[in-house]
Amino acid sequence: MEITVHEECRNLAKDLCYRPLNEIHYDDLRYYEELTQDEVEELLDEPDHYFVNYEELLRSFYRDGLLSDALLQEYNLEYLSYGGYDTASYSFEFPSEQVENRASLAEHIRKLWKTPVRIITVEEMRSVQKIKTHDGKQFPYDRSYSRNIMLNTYSPEGRNDLCFCQMCLTPKPKGYIEVNNIEISPEYFFSQLRITLCLECSKKFEALRRNDSIRNAFIESIIDYDIYDESTVEISIGSGDTITFTAKHLAEIQEILKQKPKSHK
Repeated sequence: MEITVHEECRNLAKDLCYRPLNEIHYDDLRYYEELTQDEVEELLDEPDHYFVNYEELLRSFYRDGLLSDALLQEYNLEYLSYGGYDTASYSFEFPSEQVENRASLAEHIRKLWKTPVRIITVEEMRSVQKIKTHDGKQFPYDRSYSRNIMLNTYSPEGRNDLCFCQMCLTPKPKGYIEVNNIEISPEYFFSQLRITLCLECSKKFEALRRNDSIRNAFIESIIDYDIYDESTVEISIGSGDTITFTAKHLAEIQEILKQKPKSHK
C-alpha cells in the first residue's frame, strides 16, 4: 500500500479540487485484499499519523473482513470494534441455515463424543480452567476460539464487524457481544453449546440460567424440539424471552445433549 505521489500529480489533484492524499476516506479506496502487518503499520504511521482518518480507514477495513482480529489485538486497536456504526440505519437478515443431513450431523457429533474434550480445573498458583483430551493431554482453555466461531455464525452477511444477539435479534458490534454457554457449569468442551448475546441480554440470560427450573426447562425444550425444514428456530426461556438459533446450530446442540453420557446429564 505504499503510495508515492509526484509533485505534478499533487498539483493536478489540487487544481481538480481533489482532497489531499492524507485526507482520504475509506470510500475513496478500491482495495479488496486483507491487510498485512506492514499495511496496518503504514496506515497507523505512529506517532505522526499521516492519514488523518486512519481510524475510519482501519475500522472500515475491519467491518469488511479485511483486517483480522489478531492484528487488532497486536496493535491494541480492539477499541475500533466497539461501535462507530449506526446499525439502526441498516436492515440485516438474521442468519439461517437448514439441517441438510441430520444423519451426517449426528454421526459427526458421535465422533466428537468418542474422543471428548473435558474442561478441568488445574491448580497453577491459582485455579484455572484447562481442557483435557480423551487421552489425558492438557491444553490451555482458549475461550476466544469458541467466541470467534459463534460470532462468525451469527454475523450478518457481508459484515464481519457485527453479530446478532440471539435474544433481542439486534446486530451489535462484536465488541458488545458476549458468548454464553447454555450450561451453567460445563464439563465438556463444545463450541456449539455457546450462544451470542448483547451485554444487556447476556445479563438477563445469566440470571435466567441460574434458576434451576428455568434452565432445565430451556434445555429440555431444546432437546424436544422437532426440526423440519425451517432455517431458524425460536426456543422459549423463562416466561417471556426466546433464544433464536439457526436450525443447524440447534440440531448440533440437540445431538450433543442427546449423546451426552447418561451419568453426565
